Amino acid sequence: MAYYPVFPRFPFSFNDNTTRQMWTLTENWANQLKGSLDSQQVTTEERKVEIDQNSSIQIEGRVRVGEVTTSVTPVAGDIRFNSSTNKHQGFNGTVWQDFY
Repeated sequence: MAYYPVFPRFPFSFNDNTTRQMWTLTENWANQLKGSLDSQQVTTEERKVEIDQNSSIQIEGRVRVGEVTTSVTPVAGDIRFNSSTNKHQGFNGTVWQDFY
């Protein structure tokens, strides 16, 4: 079953009845949406990207590396996929080098 947080309640007072009514309508809509999604057993996928203390990234799932066109100026450390050679490449600051 999917988890959805309860619609938030803020600790402030409404200055007028219109604002209170709009808030109530929005809250009701959100809670009905949650109920509908729960009753249909809708699941969601979450992807996480984490950065550690060394500025390294950890990604759950996959990373799709696209092909870089000649109109893009590469910078040392860039990675691309070269579709004419079917190889991944890295830019060393001067040229693109195949990884394999």
